Amino acid sequence: MCNESAKQQIVGMAESRRSNKTRSRASIDVYWKRAQGRPPAFETPEDLWKSCIQYFRWVESHPLVEEKVNVFKGLITRYEVTKMRAMTLSAMCLYIGITLETWTQYRKKDGFSDICTRVDEIIKSQKFEGAAAEMLNPAIIARDLGLAEKRQITDETLGGGGALTDAERIHRLNALAKTIQRRLEGSGGNE
Repeated sequence: MCNESAKQQIVGMAESRRSNKTRSRASIDVYWKRAQGRPPAFETPEDLWKSCIQYFRWVESHPLVEEKVNVFKGLITRYEVTKMRAMTLSAMCLYIGITLETWTQYRKKDGFSDICTRVDEIIKSQKFEGAAAEMLNPAIIARDLGLAEKRQITDETLGGGGALTDAERIHRLNALAKTIQRRLEGSGGNE
């Protein structure tokens, strides 16, 4: 009996060592995989393109919904108005499960750069066309696309031929702001 018990102990120790080696090997494999970095989210440009297409379709099938209220002769009517959802690179990256930094890295990879450029152009085009049709806020989209008209206010544009004092500059800026406000109120804010 004593012999049998010792044999079981030895077998148990051997199995324990084997399972420890297996666990140890598994730990090394996990560590090695982590050390090599996370596997890419998209193996091929086609995989990336398919995910981007899914985002485009999702945007089209999930417009923004605004609740409107109309009051006429004391009767309150509520209704919903659907509005175009603007595509954004940030939202697309969230949708496909990557960060903007990862997107930037894909732009640099052979084969992926064409897809990334195409996607960027589709997003820009959708925003521009939506703003042109006033389905999206034109001012916001123009700024986002870098199309906003930039004006620099200088002493000359404020009507001063030379250098203005701070007090003069503030007075003229306030007068300019009042003029702009009057024009906006006169046009109903549609300028």
